[in-house]
Amino acid sequence: MTHPRAAAGHTRHSPPNLPTHRFSSRDYQKKSTCTLGRGRLHRHNLRWSVGEAGVAEGDTRAIVHELYEAYAGRDFERVAALIHDDIDWMMYAPVSVFPFAGPRRGRKAVLDAMTAVAERFSVQSHKREIVIVDGDRAAAMSDVSFKQRATGRILRFRTANFLRFQDGRMIEFREFIDTFDVVEQALGHELNI
Repeated sequence: MTHPRAAAGHTRHSPPNLPTHRFSSRDYQKKSTCTLGRGRLHRHNLRWSVGEAGVAEGDTRAIVHELYEAYAGRDFERVAALIHDDIDWMMYAPVSVFPFAGPRRGRKAVLDAMTAVAERFSVQSHKREIVIVDGDRAAAMSDVSFKQRATGRILRFRTANFLRFQDGRMIEFREFIDTFDVVEQALGHELNI
């Protein structure tokens, strides 16, 4: 059973026609980067380094692209290869409803959490809407749909991810969702509070 808001293509706090900018594969191939300055989003068709570490933004963008493509394609071997041994991972959601959420430390703990997600949900769609890269850091907003294996319910929501990379692998990850809305979708009814 699909939650009514998910079927309509939006969540409690986002109208169905929310304007977004979608980066095309052409943007990715040109190594376009985006920066925020004075309240505007600027595109630059160049690669550049930031700070003494000399992290090329194009390299970070390529790793982000590869990581999300591997995850959406359920290629866990490739995902595992892109996760740093000392990763600091946090999914902000109620653990009582989503036991794989919460803090995790280290590659094995993160892969165990990802396995727990895959045991309970199957990915129906995972579309990146916005990716912003700044040196070794990235932020991504995605529109995702998961099928809850136990009930067959479709959960549709947006995620906001904040990532940091070290030595070509993800060492820090934070994920935010509208937990109230997603909990209602997972339980199949509105919460009366």
